[in-house]
Amino acid sequence: MKFSHLIYALFLVGLFVSCAKDKLVEYTDNRYNTEAFESSNVRLVNLGGSNQVVVNGDSLTNFVVRAGDSDPLSGRYPATKYFPEDGRLGTLWNVPQDLLNDENKADVAITLVAYQGIGIGLEKEFEIHDDGLPVDYYTLLGDYYNVGLPEIIVVPRGEESPRNPENCKVRLINFSEKPGESQQHQEVIEELYGPVSLAWSDGTSIAEQLNSVPVGEVSEYVEIPYGTYQLKVLAEDQRQLPSSGSPTMDYMTSSISFIENRTAVIPTYLTYNPIATFKPGGVYTVVVYSQPFEYPNINDPEYTHDQMQNGFRIIADVDPPTNNTYARIQFVNAKPEQGEISLKVGGKSTATASFGNYTEYLTTVHGKYKFEAVSNNSSLATLDYDVKAGDNYTVWLYRNASGRDSLVVSHNNLSGVTYAGGTATQDASYERNVSNFYTDLRFFNLNTSFPYATFTSDNGRPFNNNGRAFDERSTEQLTPGFIPWVHPNVRLLQLVGSTDIQPLKIMAYQATQNTTPGTWADEVPVRTSQEFITRPALYDVRGNMPMMDIGSYSVALIGQQTEDTRYNSRMIIVKHTK
Repeated sequence: MKFSHLIYALFLVGLFVSCAKDKLVEYTDNRYNTEAFESSNVRLVNLGGSNQVVVNGDSLTNFVVRAGDSDPLSGRYPATKYFPEDGRLGTLWNVPQDLLNDENKADVAITLVAYQGIGIGLEKEFEIHDDGLPVDYYTLLGDYYNVGLPEIIVVPRGEESPRNPENCKVRLINFSEKPGESQQHQEVIEELYGPVSLAWSDGTSIAEQLNSVPVGEVSEYVEIPYGTYQLKVLAEDQRQLPSSGSPTMDYMTSSISFIENRTAVIPTYLTYNPIATFKPGGVYTVVVYSQPFEYPNINDPEYTHDQMQNGFRIIADVDPPTNNTYARIQFVNAKPEQGEISLKVGGKSTATASFGNYTEYLTTVHGKYKFEAVSNNSSLATLDYDVKAGDNYTVWLYRNASGRDSLVVSHNNLSGVTYAGGTATQDASYERNVSNFYTDLRFFNLNTSFPYATFTSDNGRPFNNNGRAFDERSTEQLTPGFIPWVHPNVRLLQLVGSTDIQPLKIMAYQATQNTTPGTWADEVPVRTSQEFITRPALYDVRGNMPMMDIGSYSVALIGQQTEDTRYNSRMIIVKHTK
């Protein structure tokens, strides 16, 4: 009996061992080549649309062509040693050191291979040289498409960090050109050729060094505070240049257009200028160059074609890692009383703001702080707060129901990410959408004359969040000082698709604990979406304004109903992007 038990035990051991051996198979590693190549000081900035590169006679890309959407492998390309993701040349390429010869030189040839699309005149051959300093080789489309500048332009690249680590650096390059031979029989479009300036979103100047940069010239780098900005490039007469990636454009305004009744091209007067985050320690170039943009066909505007127009692109010369150090803080004075008030954060202070106004941002290191509202060296209110790195805050001073001055804090989501609210995939990755061209609104009640306030669009209608997740409680029955935080943003659509659409109205209602929207508060002036435009004069050159401006905004009901009309109830608009 003992012998049989021993045999049985040995059988089980053998079974387990054999199973273990079956699992010891050699798996094939199909990951992209992740070998790290030491980079030279040379970078290719490919603005001419090429997708293949040959260095010293050796093809480094795959030269594979897919037969359009009918090809089952459309959009998928085999990796190569130096291009491990898709085997194709992109916009930026840091040339590896091992491709340079003993004299730190290499012969480069680039071209475009495609099933359809432009290709004439895109073959370029040139020599690159690493002389020990960072340098960019900018490649443009060439004389068949544009005239005025060489096809290859060598530009020194700055990699020195900003003197102030809270800042970033930015410069402007003007490589604008006039149309070449290929554009002679195209539709007539506006000319955006000439000196250009880099400006804030409202068109105001950033720095003198970034104003009126001539064609073919490169400005010096200028330090600006890190942050989330919608920078704009302006012609001498204040016309806005579009950015790469623009939707279909109008011929004579270069603004985003839509088609009405399948026949008419309607401009929105809103030029595509994306919102971008400029990180602390980052170094950036805004380059203007002639590139293909999409326009409606003149006789059949439902269909489109590409034409060359001068536009801009933002390029990171130094893209630092995630910001784990700094935060940005803005102060709003919603206290219904006369006086200039500032916010102290540690050893720093914001500028002062009077009732209904807000300050520029203050940059601070993350950590625990005491926020203190100060007027004439007197402390009005304090709040202990843990400031997180990478976050963007607005601190509001208001008078609460007890008559005391109070501070509340709102976090501003400037990522452009929205959640569609569905359940596709376990991690909801397909339900998250990101945009760099958006108008987001958030609402607050800081008025104790309104125990409950509801915000609506025209005639008491709830806001339509256009298929994105939105908590209606973020606009309904808001109590004074409450900060909505669950899906609080309303995203407005820019392209309404009809000339009959008017600017959106924003209205305030006296709600109750049990009713919404309640009674229209006609004593509170109605605001419109066009009032989001910080500086309407920017659009004078176009003769018309868009329905709204781009950016992240808060709308707050402030003031109180008293005999002093200076502090009557009103809605203020606070902008969080610049």
